[in-house]
Amino acid sequence: MSYLHDPRLSFGGRFLSDVSTRNNVDENYKLGAEQQNLWNVSGGATFELLDCGILQPDLFARRPDGTHDPASGFVVTGAIDRSSAKMVDLDPDYQMASELWALKLRVAHRATGTLAFEGEMALCSFRDLWTRQYGDRSNGQPAGGRFVSTLSGITWGPAANASPATQALRAATTGDRLSVGLHTFGYYYTQSDPRWRTGACMLNIGPSLPDEPDTALVHRRIASYGDRTARSGAAATGSLDFAVSEDGTQIFMDVGHALLLSGPDGRLADVRSLGGAFAQLARLSVGLMPSSPSNPGAVIPEPEVQGFFDLPQSPEWYIQTGGVVTLEVPSAFTARVNTTRLALLAHRDDGSTQLAATETTDGVFYRSEHFVLRLDPGDSASVKLIARKFGKPLAGLQLQAGFDLRVGGSTGPGLTLDPVPPTDAEGETHITMMASDPGAPRAANDLDGQVFALFYATTLDPGGQANRAGTGLGALDVVAVHVREAFPVPDQPEFNRDIKPFMTQYAQLYPIMSAHLFDISDYRALVANRQAMLLAFSRDIGDPNYMPVTRDMSSGRMATLVKWLSSEIGDPAAPILVAAATTAAAPPTTAGDAHAKGDVKERAAEAISLESQVSKKQV
Repeated sequence: MSYLHDPRLSFGGRFLSDVSTRNNVDENYKLGAEQQNLWNVSGGATFELLDCGILQPDLFARRPDGTHDPASGFVVTGAIDRSSAKMVDLDPDYQMASELWALKLRVAHRATGTLAFEGEMALCSFRDLWTRQYGDRSNGQPAGGRFVSTLSGITWGPAANASPATQALRAATTGDRLSVGLHTFGYYYTQSDPRWRTGACMLNIGPSLPDEPDTALVHRRIASYGDRTARSGAAATGSLDFAVSEDGTQIFMDVGHALLLSGPDGRLADVRSLGGAFAQLARLSVGLMPSSPSNPGAVIPEPEVQGFFDLPQSPEWYIQTGGVVTLEVPSAFTARVNTTRLALLAHRDDGSTQLAATETTDGVFYRSEHFVLRLDPGDSASVKLIARKFGKPLAGLQLQAGFDLRVGGSTGPGLTLDPVPPTDAEGETHITMMASDPGAPRAANDLDGQVFALFYATTLDPGGQANRAGTGLGALDVVAVHVREAFPVPDQPEFNRDIKPFMTQYAQLYPIMSAHLFDISDYRALVANRQAMLLAFSRDIGDPNYMPVTRDMSSGRMATLVKWLSSEIGDPAAPILVAAATTAAAPPTTAGDAHAKGDVKERAAEAISLESQVSKKQV
């Protein structure tokens, strides 16, 4: 993903993720069950960027003619002309791929509000989730994740035309797109803290290059360093993702997301404080892999130490820079860097150097593109897999896919997979699947359908699961699929039989609705507000006001609800079908009634901002 490349704009600040937590536990879905209240039951799903300003403003502070580049005063926000973006989980039984829906990014000058550019961010899920905080974990959530996406439909404004920085960014991109890397960390569960429901973030916006994925960072990778089962419970670094220029003179690396933090504010931790193998560590550097075969931990003879970049150690470095760097490769290495594995080198106080971690086996790295799916029986879907070798498309790689039993999910009925073809000349292949009715395997808690986790790998272990050794991938690198149970749409939907059961469940899971709007399980309230409900449930799934915000209602239930809401005869006060015994003959529809129906959206547009809730594992 080209947010790694120059030129880029880096921002730092905070984010709000006002998630509901009553849907964190399966038991809360069961109708009539005693509800467990967690740390933010009445959240509204909102995702917003807060005071996200340009980093390193001195870089833009003065132009050759003595004037300031407006970029020194840029901030990035969400949309200013519509409802907020939403954060959404796939399912209570799979909360490890939270998605950002309907996020529009707007870069403008803080003081004047003058637009530089804005665009729609492609739907994406966080990846590379790891325990980033060591030491201070008072916020309650030590993990941090990364969202990778693209902006499309770019509108450039006057501030861009006046800024050499944004002019360079615009000239470097391809077509109507930019690329985005968003680091999130330091999220506060602690209700007594004024930062509750917020976290810290670093956001890098770079050019979009030809034929790049929309949401996958697939270039080159050095695996994480450190024993996560050690006393500290933390690794010294996460995975280091990077790209190399064609001529080998530059490396573009996301260092920030790989660095351990001392607490929720983003300051870097001293990895020596982890103790054990890290106690005598003087510094970490990135360089070419030693020529002699070595295993991590092996001491490297001095002549083979070829590190040319030290990982930052200043506590303030990350929050000052955003963590993405451009490295100048020494001339002695430029001929080799595009064909040789890179390594993380641990330099110790006694002057010795150890091999800490290496680039993936043979420089091969593969990953899925969009990897979260919601399917109904009869739906087919295809997930793209992308393979690279030293950053170049890798043809002929044979990947296998199957049901991953180590991160939950099922192998039961509901989903079948086709064999995965070898990668093509572009280094791409697909996992193709077909959904069928899974039945109701989670009926005990009134949970819809079944969740499947699919692995992809070149080799399998003796248990038939993915062998990820040497791949740089972790346990969460799966394709997550929610297959909903069949729900036939009745000819004449009735409230008590067809609508009330699942709307009652939504009402108990998302109490913000009853608190601020109306009880969505109550017949009279639905009748009185059916125009607004019909508008919300007829929105495109990518709309910020889409209902339900959790995106977890099956198409059958959705069609049944819309059909029931649409069964009015033109009089907004007229009842809708409750049960067969109360059904009366419908009066004839008049032209005026038809006009009223067609005008639903206009009449309800100002009345609705229906937001329920989402995601559980916020980072």
